[in-house]
Amino acid sequence: MVVVPDKVYVWNGSADLQAKPTEINASGLFAPYFDQTGVSPETIEPVAFEQLVSWWLNDLARATPAKVDPELRGIVDAVVGGRVRRQLAA
Repeated sequence: MVVVPDKVYVWNGSADLQAKPTEINASGLFAPYFDQTGVSPETIEPVAFEQLVSWWLNDLARATPAKVDPELRGIVDAVVGGRVRRQLAA
């Protein structure tokens, strides 16, 4: 999965290096988080965006899969009940 402020790109995990990712519009996904922080997608700093994505993934990990948007089902199935760990750059 690759996450940028306006899109989430998800690969299905196959070994096919030519497989195209599923592209999800992230504006609706991240809008509540941007609203709560008072920062816009255009002005957010990279470190702050990383924290926002971590926050979002943690929320997904605690989500009830049946109540999740079908477009996110694969992501939720992968993280539900899990823990988000951040790796700091060396």
